[in-house]
Amino acid sequence: LIVRDEALFQRCKIVAGAGSGPYALGEFQAAILLAQLPWLDRIADQCREFFQLLASVWQEPYKAKVRLQMPFVREYAPTFYQAGLLIQAIEGEAGIERLTEWRSATVASLLAAGIPAGSGFDGLHRRSNRRCDKPVDLARAAQAAAGTVVVHHSVACTGEVAPEQLAELLSDALGTILC
Repeated sequence: LIVRDEALFQRCKIVAGAGSGPYALGEFQAAILLAQLPWLDRIADQCREFFQLLASVWQEPYKAKVRLQMPFVREYAPTFYQAGLLIQAIEGEAGIERLTEWRSATVASLLAAGIPAGSGFDGLHRRSNRRCDKPVDLARAAQAAAGTVVVHHSVACTGEVAPEQLAELLSDALGTILC
């Protein structure tokens, strides 16, 4: 907010509420957030149902070939912005290279099908200890990063793609590392 009147600016800051003391939100911020909670609950429910169905559809025909984990589905119930899919099929350095190729092919095929997807943040294990505190060894971080694809939550909300269709796209891309 840009105003020339200092008094008006100060009143706007107070009304907007920057939080104070033990309160992280001001009254105005809390009122706006509170009004959105029912909508956010609906979004969270849609996402949870969509990705639970994807997890169950995936597990049946494809589980013999490769293990695809979606840990957020059953263990966590919060609203999420992106759903992470973790594939675990190949070990070692060559496996990481193949997983990275699979991830690139998968993201490309999902994007070509109009599904917003990406690789997520895969650089934590490459950060120096000076820049990023790592209290434990991140020995499996490179493999996890190479095998992770994230799908934007909007896929679950639009109804344009069924979980079965998403499973089929993932299966097609998966053929690139299993061959």
